[in-house]
Amino acid sequence: NRLLDEVKPLTYKNGGPILMLQVENEYGTMGACDRNYTLWLRDLIWDRLGNDVVLYTSMLVIIVFF
Repeated sequence: NRLLDEVKPLTYKNGGPILMLQVENEYGTMGACDRNYTLWLRDLIWDRLGNDVVLYTSMLVIIVFF
């Protein structure tokens, strides 16, 4: 929560440079993804920063050439 408090004034809607927040990095790429966990993270962030903050995640992409 402390980190979110520090990020809040830096979000675009508050005049700062942060346009979007990355919530997770490659979560669920190598196996099952716990949807309850990701929803909990979303709700936690939106509760602290507002539900108009754009959230995203990054997925690992593996390309194999034979």
